[in-house]
Amino acid sequence: MSSPTSITSLAELYEALERHDWFHEMSDDHGVWERGAADWKRLGRVAKQLGPKAEQLVVDYHKYVCTNKTRSTTLVSKPNLENYL
Repeated sequence: MSSPTSITSLAELYEALERHDWFHEMSDDHGVWERGAADWKRLGRVAKQLGPKAEQLVVDYHKYVCTNKTRSTTLVSKPNLENYL
């Protein structure tokens, strides 16, 4: 899960995406689920504040994680931060 500190740049958002618990929804522990859901909402709000490139980074990172971790036959490359700066 990403840290509770303020995110003010695309680089910090990228780091938060790397730390986010992408599979919190599968947890049997409701506290884990709640923290993951709150973090995901926070990342979305931050991306909206940072602008279209940040929003696209979140979409692309989500696609990367969820496609590659769910046994999809089509792999998605990890987003490169430099492409969003």
